[in-house]
Amino acid sequence: MIQARQLGTTLEVEPQAPVMEFTRVFPAGVITFGVERRDAAHVSIHVCGTEDGYEYLRFDVFADEPHYHYLHRRADGEIANQVIDHDVVANGDMLVWAVACLRARLPEMLSAAGGSNIAKQLEMPLVEFVIDVVAQAAEDARRG
Repeated sequence: MIQARQLGTTLEVEPQAPVMEFTRVFPAGVITFGVERRDAAHVSIHVCGTEDGYEYLRFDVFADEPHYHYLHRRADGEIANQVIDHDVVANGDMLVWAVACLRARLPEMLSAAGGSNIAKQLEMPLVEFVIDVVAQAAEDARRG
């Protein structure tokens, strides 16, 4: 496993919970994706464990402050919310970047968030198929 240096800011509070009435859910075996449209300028992609319902990763594709989260569950059950700003100059459009990360780095990112057991169980052909659907749903949500 790659050990990354600490990036971004770690907060001792959970991020805003998804509003399920505005979230489309896409199961993909041991993980479930959610695409939440708060408004055209605020779309989130959630990556959760299907069985435990725990959110491990979140990509906040926001027009004004794009960022992503690693949500680490500590031994005491508390959350360490690692928030990392997305650099649009270096990385381009965040939605394109987020989908590329899901395609190429999902197991590593899940492991970095404490989900190594889930990462080992991913059925990548199924996950890749669902990522295509998630990408389209996120683009549709962003367009309104």
